[in-house]
Parts: sequence; structure tokens; C-alpha cells
Amino acid sequence: MKRPGILSKLLAISALGFLSVQCFARDENGSRFEANGVPIYYEVSGSGGIPLVVANGGPGFDHTYLHLSSAWDSLAKNRRVVFYDQRGTGRSNPVAAGKTFTLKDQLDDLEALRI
Repeated sequence: MKRPGILSKLLAISALGFLSVQCFARDENGSRFEANGVPIYYEVSGSGGIPLVVANGGPGFDHTYLHLSSAWDSLAKNRRVVFYDQRGTGRSNPVAAGKTFTLKDQLDDLEALRI
């Protein structure tokens, strides 16, 4: 019997990750802002206090997997917790032709969100 190769294993893991994120997807209840011509999606939980901005991981995942933890709800009792989907991921629009996707762009997007 032939054992599955590394590619098969990686595909299976990727599929499980995608399905788990999709199973826990939340209804959209956020907003969008525009950073250098690119719409960026964000959500805010809680109020008051010093805001905590949470950047989603990847590659390519939106922020919804973060809601699997109740830690964010606990933190939101005393402050705003801001989740955002980085440029080109999740509910933020895909990066259009002619737009860049650099680290500087990511930092500029975060600064635009902060303001």
C-alpha cells in the first residue's frame, strides 16, 4: 500500500483549516475604510479603554478564526478590540491590478485604521 506523500498531507491540512474557518464564520457586522485606494474590513468589539488592534494571521485567512477564543470577549469588557482583515484577505477587497501588497502598504493600512 502506498503512503500519502507530503503534498497530499498538506492539501488535507489546508482543506481542514479552510473548512474549520468557514464553519465558524460570523455574520458581517463590521465596517470598511479605504487605505490608499484599497477597501479594508474591520470589526470592533467592546468600548472604552485603550484599543487593542488584532491583525489576522495567514496566509490569506480572514480574522474570523480568532473568534474561536473567548479571550477576546473577556478583553472587550474593558476596552475596544479591533479586528481587521489585512489588505487582500478575508472581507477586505482583493488587491486590484496596479495596487501593491508590500510591508509598507500593510503598515500604512494599520496606521489608517488607527486614525
